[in-house]
Amino acid sequence: MRTVVVLNVAYLREMEPGLFVDVVAEQGARIASVARDGPLCARVPHMRRWTLTDVVAHLGGVHRWATGIVSARAMSGGHRRGTATGPELIDWFEDGLTKLVAALATADFSASCPNFSPGSDKTTGFWARRQAHETLVHRWDAEAATGQITEMDSTLATDGIDEMLTVFRRTRGGQPLPGPVVLTATDTGRSWRVSPAPVQGRVEISSTEARVADKVAATVAAPAESLLLALWGRIPIQGEPFRVTGRYEVARAFLPGPGLPK
Repeated sequence: MRTVVVLNVAYLREMEPGLFVDVVAEQGARIASVARDGPLCARVPHMRRWTLTDVVAHLGGVHRWATGIVSARAMSGGHRRGTATGPELIDWFEDGLTKLVAALATADFSASCPNFSPGSDKTTGFWARRQAHETLVHRWDAEAATGQITEMDSTLATDGIDEMLTVFRRTRGGQPLPGPVVLTATDTGRSWRVSPAPVQGRVEISSTEARVADKVAATVAAPAESLLLALWGRIPIQGEPFRVTGRYEVARAFLPGPGLPK
């Protein structure tokens, strides 16, 4: 069973593609700074077997993969993680970050460009947004490894929730969702209704606030940063700041908590 994501009609994307380039640059620079302060062997507490080295090696490979796609406007086979170690790995990461930022900064965000997400806009703007949120979440991973976590911008985190739901959850199967779930970002007021759907990759837009809240099995409310991290399996929906109403087991089916790296 696939899922259908019903978006709050009041939700208007507040970030333009050009702003995402700044996010990539800023969040990437933060990762490099944390990595240089180290130690690179520091464990990422919520991800099995990952250290700070793994975060840098993985994200550096993703950045290079995205740079190639944006530059050629053609999909490539996939990303390859870095193989260097120590300071050389961080140098490699920073070089890839610089190239990605340069490619995005000079891109026409409306230009045709393929991606891996059925139903998503096939433009270079997709990649600016995707890399911004990829880098944002892995910045949190890097900081969690060294205990230096800084707060996310709530508008950016809200857009990250929307991006995660529409780019990933909407089009991927195997999600045990026995009933509709409503997610609400308490600091920005944005809501999403996620329901089992027989039609693969289908997205519906809610026309009224009442429809968003109607006939749901569970609701999960928390600040945008917490919801985003829960969606990416970084934190469990237990205790503060989460408020879960309805059937907790349904909410947990959609937001199971920390597990394998993503």
